[in-house]
Amino acid sequence: MVVPHSSYYYPEVVNGARAAAEALGVKLILGVSHNAVAEEQALVARMLQPPSGIDGLVLTTVEDPRTSPGTEAWLRDLPVPVVLAERRTGPAAGFVEDVATDHEYGAYLAVRHLAGQGRSRIALLQIDTLTAPMLQVGYQDATAALELRPCSPDVPGLLMENDLADLDEKCARLVRAVKEGQVDAVLVHNDSIALPLVSRLQAAGVRIPADLAVVTYDDELAALASPPLTGVAPPRHAVGAEAVGLLVRRLQDPDRPAHSLRLRPFLNVRDQETAAAALPGS
Repeated sequence: MVVPHSSYYYPEVVNGARAAAEALGVKLILGVSHNAVAEEQALVARMLQPPSGIDGLVLTTVEDPRTSPGTEAWLRDLPVPVVLAERRTGPAAGFVEDVATDHEYGAYLAVRHLAGQGRSRIALLQIDTLTAPMLQVGYQDATAALELRPCSPDVPGLLMENDLADLDEKCARLVRAVKEGQVDAVLVHNDSIALPLVSRLQAAGVRIPADLAVVTYDDELAALASPPLTGVAPPRHAVGAEAVGLLVRRLQDPDRPAHSLRLRPFLNVRDQETAAAALPGS
Protein backbone atom coordinates (compact mmCIF):
# COMPACT_ATOMS: atom_id res chain seq x y z
CA MET A 1 0.00 0.00 0.00
CA VAL A 2 1.31 3.45 -0.94
CA VAL A 3 -0.29 6.71 0.29
CA PRO A 4 0.74 10.34 -0.33
CA HIS A 5 1.35 11.31 3.31
CA SER A 6 0.89 10.02 6.84
CA SER A 7 0.00 13.09 8.90
CA TYR A 8 -3.52 14.02 7.74
CA TYR A 9 -6.50 12.09 6.38
CA TYR A 10 -4.66 8.94 5.33
CA PRO A 11 -3.80 7.43 8.75
CA GLU A 12 -7.42 6.33 9.10
CA VAL A 13 -7.46 4.96 5.55
CA VAL A 14 -4.37 2.92 6.44
CA ASN A 15 -5.99 1.77 9.69
CA GLY A 16 -8.97 0.48 7.73
CA ALA A 17 -6.70 -1.32 5.29
CA ARG A 18 -4.70 -2.84 8.12
CA ALA A 19 -7.81 -4.08 9.92
CA ALA A 20 -9.14 -5.68 6.74
CA ALA A 21 -5.77 -7.28 5.99
CA GLU A 22 -5.61 -8.81 9.47
CA ALA A 23 -9.17 -10.11 9.18
CA LEU A 24 -8.44 -11.64 5.77
CA GLY A 25 -5.11 -13.13 6.81
CA VAL A 26 -2.93 -11.11 4.42
CA LYS A 27 0.20 -9.04 5.04
CA LEU A 28 0.13 -5.29 4.46
CA ILE A 29 3.33 -3.36 3.66
CA LEU A 30 3.10 0.46 3.70
CA GLY A 31 5.00 3.11 1.77
CA VAL A 32 4.59 6.92 1.85
CA SER A 33 5.29 8.88 -1.33
CA HIS A 34 5.32 12.38 0.23
CA ASN A 35 3.28 13.62 -2.73
CA ALA A 36 6.13 13.00 -5.16
CA VAL A 37 5.46 11.05 -8.35
CA ALA A 38 9.07 9.85 -8.63
CA GLU A 39 9.04 8.58 -5.04
CA GLU A 40 5.68 6.90 -5.60
CA GLN A 41 6.90 4.98 -8.63
CA ALA A 42 10.23 4.13 -6.99
CA LEU A 43 8.42 2.72 -3.93
CA VAL A 44 6.22 0.54 -6.11
CA ALA A 45 9.22 -0.65 -8.16
CA ARG A 46 11.04 -1.69 -4.98
CA MET A 47 7.95 -3.42 -3.62
CA LEU A 48 7.65 -5.47 -6.80
CA GLN A 49 11.27 -6.61 -6.86
CA PRO A 50 11.89 -10.24 -5.82
CA PRO A 51 11.87 -11.69 -3.26
CA SER A 52 9.20 -9.33 -1.90
CA GLY A 53 6.35 -11.59 -2.94
CA ILE A 54 3.96 -8.66 -3.47
CA ASP A 55 0.73 -10.02 -4.99
CA GLY A 56 -1.19 -6.77 -5.37
CA LEU A 57 -1.18 -3.05 -4.69
CA VAL A 58 -3.48 -0.56 -2.98
CA LEU A 59 -2.46 2.89 -4.22
CA THR A 60 -3.40 6.49 -3.61
CA THR A 61 -1.61 8.10 -6.52
CA VAL A 62 -0.12 11.57 -6.33
CA GLU A 63 -1.83 12.55 -9.58
CA ASP A 64 -5.41 11.92 -10.64
CA PRO A 65 -5.43 9.07 -13.22
CA ARG A 66 -8.43 10.67 -14.92
CA THR A 67 -6.41 13.77 -15.82
CA SER A 68 -2.90 12.30 -15.93
CA PRO A 69 -2.40 9.97 -18.93
CA GLY A 70 1.06 9.08 -17.65
CA THR A 71 -0.30 7.91 -14.30
CA GLU A 72 -3.08 5.98 -15.98
CA ALA A 73 -0.66 4.21 -18.33
CA TRP A 74 1.70 3.40 -15.44
CA LEU A 75 -1.12 1.87 -13.43
CA ARG A 76 -2.40 -0.15 -16.37
CA ASP A 77 1.06 -1.61 -17.03
CA LEU A 78 1.81 -2.73 -13.47
CA PRO A 79 2.28 -6.52 -13.37
CA VAL A 80 -0.01 -7.15 -10.36
CA PRO A 81 -3.64 -6.27 -9.61
CA VAL A 82 -4.17 -2.67 -8.46
CA VAL A 83 -6.92 -1.03 -6.41
CA LEU A 84 -6.95 2.73 -6.01
CA ALA A 85 -7.98 4.19 -2.64
CA GLU A 86 -9.48 7.70 -2.73
CA ARG A 87 -8.65 7.98 -6.42
CA ARG A 88 -10.84 7.16 -9.38
CA THR A 89 -9.94 5.24 -12.50
CA GLY A 90 -9.85 6.85 -15.90
CA PRO A 91 -11.50 5.56 -19.09
CA ALA A 92 -8.40 3.56 -20.12
CA ALA A 93 -7.75 1.98 -16.72
CA GLY A 94 -8.25 -1.59 -17.84
CA PHE A 95 -8.66 -3.86 -14.81
CA VAL A 96 -7.51 -1.27 -12.27
CA GLU A 97 -10.25 -0.98 -9.63
CA ASP A 98 -11.05 1.82 -7.21
CA VAL A 99 -12.75 2.71 -3.92
CA ALA A 100 -13.36 6.40 -3.27
CA THR A 101 -15.50 8.75 -1.23
CA ASP A 102 -18.45 10.27 -3.07
CA HIS A 103 -17.23 13.82 -2.47
CA GLU A 104 -19.89 15.29 -4.73
CA TYR A 105 -22.51 13.84 -2.41
CA GLY A 106 -20.61 15.15 0.62
CA ALA A 107 -20.71 18.73 -0.64
CA TYR A 108 -24.36 18.34 -1.63
CA LEU A 109 -25.13 17.03 1.86
CA ALA A 110 -23.45 20.01 3.50
CA VAL A 111 -25.25 22.58 1.36
CA ARG A 112 -28.60 20.85 1.87
CA HIS A 113 -28.01 20.84 5.60
CA LEU A 114 -27.17 24.55 5.68
CA ALA A 115 -30.19 25.38 3.54
CA GLY A 116 -32.30 23.41 6.01
CA GLN A 117 -31.25 25.92 8.66
CA GLY A 118 -32.60 28.75 6.54
CA ARG A 119 -29.22 29.76 5.14
CA SER A 120 -29.56 30.98 1.57
CA ARG A 121 -26.21 32.57 0.67
CA ILE A 122 -23.77 29.67 0.99
CA ALA A 123 -20.15 30.03 -0.09
CA LEU A 124 -17.55 27.39 -0.84
CA LEU A 125 -13.99 28.03 0.33
CA GLN A 126 -11.38 25.36 -0.33
CA ILE A 127 -7.73 24.63 -0.90
CA ASP A 128 -6.42 23.42 -4.23
CA THR A 129 -6.46 19.61 -4.00
CA LEU A 130 -7.60 16.71 -6.16
CA THR A 131 -10.82 16.73 -4.12
CA ALA A 132 -11.65 20.35 -4.95
CA PRO A 133 -13.25 19.79 -8.41
CA MET A 134 -15.55 17.11 -7.00
CA LEU A 135 -16.68 19.36 -4.15
CA GLN A 136 -17.31 22.13 -6.66
CA VAL A 137 -19.60 19.83 -8.65
CA GLY A 138 -21.57 18.80 -5.56
CA TYR A 139 -21.81 22.39 -4.37
CA GLN A 140 -23.07 23.62 -7.75
CA ASP A 141 -25.57 20.76 -8.04
CA ALA A 142 -26.96 21.52 -4.58
CA THR A 143 -27.26 25.27 -5.06
CA ALA A 144 -29.05 24.69 -8.37
CA ALA A 145 -31.39 22.02 -7.00
CA LEU A 146 -32.25 24.11 -3.94
CA GLU A 147 -32.58 27.29 -6.04
CA LEU A 148 -30.19 29.20 -3.81
CA ARG A 149 -29.13 32.70 -4.76
CA PRO A 150 -25.56 33.00 -6.06
CA CYS A 151 -23.04 34.66 -3.79
CA SER A 152 -21.39 37.93 -4.66
CA PRO A 153 -18.42 37.63 -7.06
CA ASP A 154 -16.30 39.06 -4.24
CA VAL A 155 -16.88 35.96 -2.11
CA PRO A 156 -13.71 33.86 -1.89
CA GLY A 157 -13.47 30.74 -3.97
CA LEU A 158 -10.22 28.80 -4.14
CA LEU A 159 -7.56 29.09 -1.44
CA MET A 160 -3.95 28.07 -1.96
CA GLU A 161 -2.79 25.47 0.53
CA ASN A 162 -0.60 26.58 3.46
CA ASP A 163 -0.61 30.21 2.33
CA LEU A 164 -1.41 32.23 5.45
CA ALA A 165 -1.23 35.53 3.59
CA ASP A 166 -3.89 34.30 1.19
CA LEU A 167 -5.93 33.03 4.13
CA ASP A 168 -5.87 36.52 5.65
CA GLU A 169 -6.93 38.06 2.34
CA LYS A 170 -9.76 35.58 1.79
CA CYS A 171 -10.89 36.03 5.39
CA ALA A 172 -11.07 39.81 4.93
CA ARG A 173 -13.22 39.35 1.83
CA LEU A 174 -15.46 36.90 3.66
CA VAL A 175 -15.89 39.31 6.58
CA ARG A 176 -16.99 42.04 4.16
CA ALA A 177 -19.41 39.68 2.44
CA VAL A 178 -20.96 38.62 5.76
CA LYS A 179 -21.38 42.21 6.96
CA GLU A 180 -22.93 43.20 3.61
CA GLY A 181 -25.41 40.31 3.77
CA GLN A 182 -23.88 38.51 0.80
CA VAL A 183 -22.98 35.33 2.73
CA ASP A 184 -24.58 33.62 5.71
CA ALA A 185 -22.90 30.20 5.54
CA VAL A 186 -19.73 28.63 4.21
CA LEU A 187 -18.49 25.13 3.45
CA VAL A 188 -14.74 24.99 4.08
CA HIS A 189 -12.35 22.36 2.77
CA ASN A 190 -10.49 21.37 4.82
CA ASP A 191 -10.20 21.43 8.63
CA SER A 192 -6.63 22.72 8.56
CA ILE A 193 -8.00 25.87 6.91
CA ALA A 194 -11.35 25.99 8.73
CA LEU A 195 -9.95 26.33 12.24
CA PRO A 196 -7.63 29.31 11.63
CA LEU A 197 -10.32 30.84 9.41
CA VAL A 198 -12.87 30.68 12.23
CA SER A 199 -10.39 32.28 14.65
CA ARG A 200 -9.79 35.15 12.23
CA LEU A 201 -13.51 35.62 11.61
CA GLN A 202 -14.23 35.79 15.33
CA ALA A 203 -11.42 38.29 15.83
CA ALA A 204 -13.09 40.45 13.15
CA GLY A 205 -16.40 40.39 15.04
CA VAL A 206 -18.19 37.68 13.04
CA ARG A 207 -20.27 35.47 15.35
CA ILE A 208 -20.13 31.74 14.63
CA PRO A 209 -22.76 30.44 13.91
CA ALA A 210 -25.12 33.41 14.49
CA ASP A 211 -23.69 35.54 11.68
CA LEU A 212 -22.05 32.77 9.68
CA ALA A 213 -22.70 29.03 9.82
CA VAL A 214 -19.54 27.02 9.10
CA VAL A 215 -19.38 23.41 7.95
CA THR A 216 -16.00 21.81 7.42
CA TYR A 217 -15.07 19.06 5.02
CA ASP A 218 -12.87 16.13 6.19
CA ASP A 219 -13.90 16.35 9.88
CA GLU A 220 -10.42 15.63 11.19
CA LEU A 221 -10.25 18.54 13.65
CA ALA A 222 -13.70 20.15 13.51
CA ALA A 223 -14.79 18.85 16.92
CA LEU A 224 -11.85 20.71 18.52
CA ALA A 225 -12.82 24.13 17.19
CA SER A 226 -14.46 26.78 19.38
CA PRO A 227 -17.34 26.44 18.90
CA PRO A 228 -17.21 22.83 17.69
CA LEU A 229 -18.00 22.77 13.99
CA THR A 230 -20.31 20.53 12.03
CA GLY A 231 -18.23 18.44 9.65
CA VAL A 232 -18.63 16.21 6.63
CA ALA A 233 -16.67 13.04 7.41
CA PRO A 234 -15.49 10.88 4.51
CA PRO A 235 -15.58 7.17 5.45
CA ARG A 236 -11.80 6.92 5.53
CA HIS A 237 -11.60 3.65 7.49
CA ALA A 238 -14.13 1.99 5.19
CA VAL A 239 -12.27 3.18 2.07
CA GLY A 240 -9.09 1.42 3.23
CA ALA A 241 -10.95 -1.71 4.26
CA GLU A 242 -12.93 -1.97 1.03
CA ALA A 243 -9.80 -1.42 -1.05
CA VAL A 244 -8.04 -4.37 0.58
CA GLY A 245 -11.19 -6.44 0.27
CA LEU A 246 -11.48 -5.69 -3.44
CA LEU A 247 -7.85 -6.59 -3.98
CA VAL A 248 -8.16 -9.92 -2.17
CA ARG A 249 -11.27 -10.81 -4.17
CA ARG A 250 -9.43 -9.95 -7.39
CA LEU A 251 -6.58 -12.26 -6.40
CA GLN A 252 -9.04 -15.03 -5.61
CA ASP A 253 -11.01 -14.55 -8.84
CA PRO A 254 -8.93 -12.85 -11.57
CA ASP A 255 -11.80 -13.02 -14.06
CA ARG A 256 -14.38 -11.13 -11.96
CA PRO A 257 -15.67 -7.83 -13.39
CA ALA A 258 -13.68 -4.76 -12.40
CA HIS A 259 -15.32 -2.83 -9.57
CA SER A 260 -15.56 0.90 -8.90
CA LEU A 261 -17.07 1.76 -5.50
CA ARG A 262 -18.33 5.09 -4.17
CA LEU A 263 -18.81 5.40 -0.41
CA ARG A 264 -20.96 8.21 0.93
CA PRO A 265 -19.66 10.45 3.72
CA PHE A 266 -21.45 11.31 6.96
CA LEU A 267 -22.54 14.65 8.39
CA ASN A 268 -21.55 15.08 12.04
CA VAL A 269 -23.74 17.83 13.51
CA ARG A 270 -22.21 19.49 16.57
CA ASP A 271 -23.36 22.96 17.56
CA GLN A 272 -26.80 23.52 19.09
CA GLU A 273 -28.19 25.56 16.23
CA THR A 274 -27.37 23.00 13.57
CA ALA A 275 -28.39 20.08 15.79
CA ALA A 276 -31.85 21.57 16.23
CA ALA A 277 -32.27 22.01 12.49
CA ALA A 278 -30.59 18.83 11.22
CA LEU A 279 -32.33 17.34 8.23
CA PRO A 280 -33.74 13.79 8.37
CA GLY A 281 -31.34 11.34 6.82
CA SER A 282 -28.35 13.66 7.17
